Amino acid sequence: MKTQWDCMLQNVGKWDGSFTRFALDGTQTSDISSQLTLENRGDHRACLTLIRESPDHPQPMVLEYSSINQSTLFTDSGAFSQGSMQYAPFSQFGAEFGHICGDRRLRLVQLFTTESKPEFVTLIREKRVGTAAEFAAILTVDDLLGTWEGSAITVYPDLRNPDRFTSTLTIAKTDAQTVEQSLTFAGRTIASKGRLQGQSLFFEGGPVTTQVLRLPDRASVSFPVEVPKGMPFFLECGWMPEPTVRHRLIRAYDKHGGWVSFTQVIERKI
Repeated sequence: MKTQWDCMLQNVGKWDGSFTRFALDGTQTSDISSQLTLENRGDHRACLTLIRESPDHPQPMVLEYSSINQSTLFTDSGAFSQGSMQYAPFSQFGAEFGHICGDRRLRLVQLFTTESKPEFVTLIREKRVGTAAEFAAILTVDDLLGTWEGSAITVYPDLRNPDRFTSTLTIAKTDAQTVEQSLTFAGRTIASKGRLQGQSLFFEGGPVTTQVLRLPDRASVSFPVEVPKGMPFFLECGWMPEPTVRHRLIRAYDKHGGWVSFTQVIERKI
């Protein structure tokens, strides 16, 4: 695997985009145009400049890097996640996910309140400046139906050797309000049932109720409806850069609320 620094450099370039905030029911509450530039300055130095067209951000944000923050992990493709390393009650908690595919990037920020409940999500859709890349419509339930074969890599905060595995995910709609899915990986199968409500799916059968919110650009975000105490949980951002290809980024936490891994799954519909 490449070094974390080299993985980060997969994102070098100038990206036009927008920061779009959504309430938890999928209602759009704001939309701000943006341009992000990541420069490789050599000698293990990089500079990020973010311009947002908003009165709340009158000046560009400029960050200079010579190392990768320990709360951030990348994969070889340049996909990444950064965020809280430890969940604690009554404190700010959240994460950012970043997908990259060709001349497109899709990022998402998920924040929780100090009462451990999800607050809002910010979807950041970007394309490389000077390209004809296009954004897709909102993800539909029908987009997800079928059988998906995946290849995955899990990387760890202590930078031990990554784990790689394959998976099979089958999603079927059993009636107008219900979706069933079966995920097989590492010799085990997990079955779950989701309830459709507006732009969301709610998976309520396990110890942690998870909401999956469908978003524009064929994106999705998955999160617990309340961060559980004493149980492991995960945050996930999905994106379909093509109708038959889905990328999923998963940030996993253990029962003590500690961040334990970051997984990228690339699935293809068969």
